[in-house]
Amino acid sequence: MRKTWVLVADAGRARVYHADPLLNVFELVTAFDHPASRRHASQLVTDHRGRAHASPTGPASAMDGHSDPREEAHVAFAREVAAYLARAATASSRW
Repeated sequence: MRKTWVLVADAGRARVYHADPLLNVFELVTAFDHPASRRHASQLVTDHRGRAHASPTGPASAMDGHSDPREEAHVAFAREVAAYLARAATASSRW
């Protein structure tokens, strides 16, 4: 019989269930929690923005980062969940 999994997730939590269509039940396989995905961007970085000088004697201006720390946390969490699913799908375990 083919295995059916259900993934229920948001940016900071994920649950993987094994669905048994004959019994009409869902059994929790594993749960993930990623607190960094729920933090404010200011809590994810340790520095202030960098400074750039247009000329050696001119004023410095703040530089914006090229990435959003929250988006990076979301992507890292998605990769963690995806890696688990990929490993489990190729494993010869009960799940």
